[in-house]
Amino acid sequence: MMKSSKLLLAASALALTATAALAQPNNPPPNLPQPGAAAGPQTPPAGNPGADTPPALPGQAAPGGPAAAPGKGQAPAPGGNYTPTFGATDIMNGFPEDPITFDIVAGGQVEAATRSTGDTYCPGYIAEQPDYQINYTAGSWPLYIYAQSDVDTTLVIEAPDGSIHCDDDSAGNLDPLVSFDTPLSGAYYIWVGTYSPGQNPEATLGVSELGGPQDNGSQTAGSTDLDPFGTPTYGEQNITNGFTPDPFTIQIQSGGAVDASTLDPACRGYIYGVPDLRLNYMAGSWPLYISAMSEGDTTIVVLDPNGNWVCDDDAAGNLNPVVAFPMPTSGAYQIWVGTYGSNTLLDATLSISELGPQPYGGAQG
Repeated sequence: MMKSSKLLLAASALALTATAALAQPNNPPPNLPQPGAAAGPQTPPAGNPGADTPPALPGQAAPGGPAAAPGKGQAPAPGGNYTPTFGATDIMNGFPEDPITFDIVAGGQVEAATRSTGDTYCPGYIAEQPDYQINYTAGSWPLYIYAQSDVDTTLVIEAPDGSIHCDDDSAGNLDPLVSFDTPLSGAYYIWVGTYSPGQNPEATLGVSELGGPQDNGSQTAGSTDLDPFGTPTYGEQNITNGFTPDPFTIQIQSGGAVDASTLDPACRGYIYGVPDLRLNYMAGSWPLYISAMSEGDTTIVVLDPNGNWVCDDDAAGNLNPVVAFPMPTSGAYQIWVGTYGSNTLLDATLSISELGPQPYGGAQG
């Protein structure tokens, strides 16, 4: 559809959305600096096995090789052709269910000190093969890898660039934690060891972007602290007025632990502690609509460029929310999609349009 045809569609959409929530200034917060765009993913290094490589279980033969007995044999050589004992998982930065945990068995007969490099000393006893492999796509989030067990455990991690990172008790309670402030994309090979020899306890391996086991919880609940200008869970989007195709949509999960009504009495639902999306919008003569669709009852919370909280619950119909800006301002719009009445996560579609709330706004080809 030609851009000149967009005005006719917009006029029809405006008539259908006369009752949509309009931007009303309420309680502007102090102006805070805006963060920069998230870094793009890097290319994983060649030569490392991916998630499709079948793991060798204790006592079983690895593909193309002899029987793999965790904890026996020589220390693994850096950058080796590893076969993680308990599997591999692909993880994208900004993952919503944080932390992700895996059940493993820690320990082995290899002295972790054989993996020490330079100023990095690796304590404990580990298996010959990694316990787990994380194929991570990095963004602007930090990365935390930790273990929890009833005994004193340790960590040895080979990062995508081949560097070795080790820890014993940084997570507290004799649990190890390794943090990467600016993580690389690629394969992280992880050994969970025991500080003392001859132990093979059950352990939980955790991967998080929020912190160690003492700092974070499941995002189903999440922190009740709000950081309006924190790193958005689903990134940033730059849009200029008159954009095509219209609408822009992104699949997200709604909800969180922050009661939106504490931000402004007009706001409803429960949202996450950082925005779901940051919209950097260049305004023109078009109105701006921000809406969400879900099978559950969702809400919209927007902090506009002027510091106003703009919220809605059901103005788009069918328990779907929309906020309308008839004369939008250029700048950053911090956007949350909430869940009404609880902190349950719901699959939802967030839409940005100049034609009207979706699905009432027509698709612009």
